[in-house]
Amino acid sequence: MSPLCSVSSRAYGDQSPPSLPKPSSSLLPSPPLAAWTRTRAPVRALSLPEWARGSGLGAVPRAECSLLTDRLSTRRRFAARVPTTPPRRLDPAMPSRGPGDPVPRGGPEPERGGYAYAYTCAQHPRELLRALHSFYQHGLFSDITLECHGQQQSPPRLPSPPHHPSPPSPPSPMTATRRSFRCHRAVLSACSAYFHAMFTADMRERRFSRVVLPAVEPDVMETLLRFAYTSRVSITERNVQSLLAAADLLQFGAVKAACERFLVRRLDPSNCLGLLAFAETHACRRLERESRRLSASAFQEVCAGDEFPELEARRLRALLSRRDLEVASEEALLGALAAWVAHDPGSRAALLPELLEIGVNLRLLDTALEEALATAAAGAASTTEALRSALRAAVLGPCPRVERACSAELYVVGGYHWRPLAEVHAWRPGQDAWSAGAALPERALESYAVAALGARVFVSGGYRGERVEEALASLWVYSCERDRWTPGSPMGLPRYCHCAASALGCVFAMGGFRDGAPARDAERYDPLKREWTPIASMEHGVGNATACSFRDCIYVIGGHSGCPGGSSLGHVQAHHAERNQWSSLTLCPHPEYGLCSAVLGGLIYVLGGHSAHVDVYDPERGEWRPGGVTVERRLEGGCAALGGRLLITGGYSAERGAYLQSVEAYDPRSGVWALAGALPGPMRSHGCVVIHGV
Repeated sequence: MSPLCSVSSRAYGDQSPPSLPKPSSSLLPSPPLAAWTRTRAPVRALSLPEWARGSGLGAVPRAECSLLTDRLSTRRRFAARVPTTPPRRLDPAMPSRGPGDPVPRGGPEPERGGYAYAYTCAQHPRELLRALHSFYQHGLFSDITLECHGQQQSPPRLPSPPHHPSPPSPPSPMTATRRSFRCHRAVLSACSAYFHAMFTADMRERRFSRVVLPAVEPDVMETLLRFAYTSRVSITERNVQSLLAAADLLQFGAVKAACERFLVRRLDPSNCLGLLAFAETHACRRLERESRRLSASAFQEVCAGDEFPELEARRLRALLSRRDLEVASEEALLGALAAWVAHDPGSRAALLPELLEIGVNLRLLDTALEEALATAAAGAASTTEALRSALRAAVLGPCPRVERACSAELYVVGGYHWRPLAEVHAWRPGQDAWSAGAALPERALESYAVAALGARVFVSGGYRGERVEEALASLWVYSCERDRWTPGSPMGLPRYCHCAASALGCVFAMGGFRDGAPARDAERYDPLKREWTPIASMEHGVGNATACSFRDCIYVIGGHSGCPGGSSLGHVQAHHAERNQWSSLTLCPHPEYGLCSAVLGGLIYVLGGHSAHVDVYDPERGEWRPGGVTVERRLEGGCAALGGRLLITGGYSAERGAYLQSVEAYDPRSGVWALAGALPGPMRSHGCVVIHGV
């Protein structure tokens, strides 16, 4: 029985419907008529000519007209008997939602007393991207073609540190390439503000099916399209700069931000000047800020790099105008300027008086004129008599007073004073008081390691209270700019009484105690990937040691070589971060545990413990020399270089049996240690780091 006949039988009840001739196949209704007969709501009856014209059937035979007329009348009688649903009456006690009220989560309000199920498919975004990528690979449903006419050449890799230069490679030839990519406007517009404006605004390319991009390399465009269809992108040292430039041009914001984080991770003194100019060109604010921070805090290492002689005069003026440059002496700064002028004496000698007036405080030159000139000449690759005359004229001329101002801050994190301390305090030279920061979330934590990287402080490991046997692998990260602690990825192995340092954009955790014995293993934390990776093991397991970094090497000095309280290790262990290799360098003149160390002027100062003697190690020559005597013997104190001076804070005095609150400062010009202030309170085993401002 046809659907129409079944409806007629229900309309007539038990009576048989009037007999109708069975239509032939040629008289079956067309799809529009079939859809109309399935409709259950009352509809307006169409006259036959109007219906025929609307359905496109043209002239209809008379027999078919009679059949259709009977069917229409039957449908109207059936619709008249179907009861209509009365409107739902609202409960006066139930508050109604106004037009401005938000819709409850999970969709619109269900019918009163009904059942609703809000379903979200977690695999839908991934499956949708997979389908779109398949369409892109096979050229399905594509409505736009991108054509790239870029110059195909492998961009230069990020420069290697000057002490480990990479072998020179011949430049690859420039080859003009042309490639076309069939894509979808909707996908491009969703990922790129550039294409969104192109395809939605009244632009000429909106009407074209092919868009030419002459400034984008084909390989880079392929990488960006792969990200658009898969949400994944592979960033390497070879493609990061060209990829960031293209992402900045085409406004792929997510790719540009990822490339910027990659460059911040690879930032070091050998490339910070070039990356600073690159960041200014492409408006990378974070990369620009970190490059400025590093160029000021490691100015001496920056001057020894290959980028400094090639620096433009306007950028050198901007760098020298900063009053927070960390320079060991004015003689060293004078030598750096002489080396820059000697790189191109013909055009740069005339700029020397101006540069000296901007950045060098000639009144602070401790040596005689000829000795200062000799120091400056030694820093130049090829010194000419004209250069010496220019230096002599500049030094003998009017001596401007260059005021040095320090924008760096000294941070003291945690510590111990009869109980674990969790407070954070900061101090800037020139201020009379300490400022308090957010406290460490783990208030019972002690015997942890502290390291600084950029504007963040990393606290790793330790144990809680008296539970020494339960070493922790936790990591807490403190943002000095936001004054906020966040948990990080835990270390691969728990440890306490270990040492930590930062180098090459990573944080290293080395040695320490685990199960009561000193550990040899070490690991590295990558802040970009947020994961720890094991590195080569130390030659000697050690705990309660001190560590500091200079260039790409980490130096671990002193510490217990056995159980806590046992013998002290006299060897200095160095880890070459680039080669992932450990080596024993020399013996420490005063092997101790509870030491602290810092780098100032390219020299490593080792002090503290049960001795008041200060030992200075020259990593370039591999030699030790004395560095004076401190006022107090400080066990497990803190040490940092700030404003051209060396500071040692707090500690424990075994002679007096008391925790120390005083701060001592060492001036390398005079070679004298003197009291320079006080901490917020007495403490030992605290973190002491310097964060440079921008």
